[in-house]
Order: sequence, then structure tokens, then C-alpha cells
Amino acid sequence: MMPAHSVVPVQKRLAELPRLGRRNEAAEL
Repeated sequence: MMPAHSVVPVQKRLAELPRLGRRNEAAEL
């Protein structure tokens, strides 16, 4: 994977992290 191209996916992952985190917390409850 190219480092330059990896920047965009990282931003998308960071944007998805809060959503996934909330889903994980709800799943644990």
C-alpha cells in the first residue's frame, strides 16, 4: 500500500472509529 494513498483510508477509519466504538459498547451492554 502506498503511504500517500493510505492517508485517505486512515481518515475514513478515524471517522468510523467513534461509530464502531459506540456499537461495540452497545454490544457489550
